Amino acid sequence: MKTNILQTVAIAFFISGIFFFSQNVNSQPAPDENFCAVKAKLLEGDSVCRVGGHSPLYYYFDDGEANDYALWVVAGGMSAVKFKPPGYPVRLTAGQIYVGDGSFPVGNDFLGTDFQVVVFDDDGPDGFPGTLLDSLIVTVENYEWIMFNDIDVVIDDGAFYLGMKQLYGVSEEQHAAPIGIDTDVPTVYKSYIKVAGGDWILSPYQDFMIRAYTCGADLKLLELNAKSYYGYEIARVSDFNPNDGEGPEDGVLTIIDSVTYFHAYDSLFYSLPPGYYAYAVRMIQDDTITTGWYYTNTVSHLINAVENINIDIANVRVFPNPAFDVFNVESSVIIQSVHIVNALGQTVFSKNLEAKEISIRSRFLKSGFYFISIKTRQGLVNKKILIGER
Repeated sequence: MKTNILQTVAIAFFISGIFFFSQNVNSQPAPDENFCAVKAKLLEGDSVCRVGGHSPLYYYFDDGEANDYALWVVAGGMSAVKFKPPGYPVRLTAGQIYVGDGSFPVGNDFLGTDFQVVVFDDDGPDGFPGTLLDSLIVTVENYEWIMFNDIDVVIDDGAFYLGMKQLYGVSEEQHAAPIGIDTDVPTVYKSYIKVAGGDWILSPYQDFMIRAYTCGADLKLLELNAKSYYGYEIARVSDFNPNDGEGPEDGVLTIIDSVTYFHAYDSLFYSLPPGYYAYAVRMIQDDTITTGWYYTNTVSHLINAVENINIDIANVRVFPNPAFDVFNVESSVIIQSVHIVNALGQTVFSKNLEAKEISIRSRFLKSGFYFISIKTRQGLVNKKILIGER
């Protein structure tokens, strides 16, 4: 009975007249259906195509349950958590802050109010927050986890701080949302506070329920997450030609599946005619489309020879195929450049030359299919090569 009472009745007190604190309120885990990009990958010798997502790195120090809440008495106070990526560069593109279920503070209806999200570099004194890297105003439209997707900061080294700046004091007519605190052990001591007009210090309350998402430096988090979404719709994209400057957005969409989870397989890929294909994903809610289409990279099917409308194009060979440590590109006319792209659309090799042949070391490439764009004096040739398991 005592626990139930504490979940519905906030216990609060003042600390030095600036910080407001509440104890023993439960929260729910944050959703984790987030992707930096959707991608297509060929499997089983070009017979099946897998549609999946690039998952972001997801940073958090809480266990999903708030034991306490904190709220600044005066406007301008900030609460932040320090994160250090495992590698660089990364792009900070989104985050979450837990504001509770509305039971604290008592009588404080904070729905519809705003707070400011702030991102700081760790270039302040002794590694504390220093340069403001980005900020945005977020409106509290729901209880529990508040998701924001409009941060855009590339982190090249060190750590960063993601925080919440309170825009209203507790005595003002427009109320402020609190921040959840997870006091369970282990405590990581990565939470920091700053009184309006003061300096940053390590917070006496650990750990703030702030979470961060990072993607590769060339990607951003897709807005594919929402608690009310119940599934994904997958479409195959056809009838476009990258050699003519067309992308998946220029193709024809054929819906092939609706799933409640995200990854899907196009098991009929083997039966498709030769050509270029991609896939598109969107979220659905109550049979109403709630997001636009997100497109994968382009994959080719049964395209192993010359791909160009010029019938007199050069004779180009790529051998051996499959290859392991090295393969050769030979042409009957001068080759001007060779570019190799993996199944994710990333360039893994690029070289300009003026020769009829080139040997390429493939030892550094992971096993799988790659697409080779060979520019000659007579036009462009596209080839596909399989790098075998070593």
